[in-house]
Amino acid sequence: MTTPRAHPHPVIDSASLQRRLHELALISEAPAPVVTRILFSEADLRGRDYVRRAARSAGLAVREDPMTGLGVTTAEARTITSTITRSSSI
Repeated sequence: MTTPRAHPHPVIDSASLQRRLHELALISEAPAPVVTRILFSEADLRGRDYVRRAARSAGLAVREDPMTGLGVTTAEARTITSTITRSSSI
């Protein structure tokens, strides 16, 4: 039995993407239209939380690294990467 694969070209809802980018831009230390989020500031942490929640609600896997921030992938890509990493360390 085969597992259905994700569509190779995801459908993007441009209106929703625009709305989310606008919402993220409002999380700033300066008034619009400027977007300022200094690393580890309150605005930066709120921005990261916004992206983390949005990614998870879209069914994406979120990886957090203190040096590079957030990494977001599909669950399928994460499984493939993990398999390649384990195989290359043998």
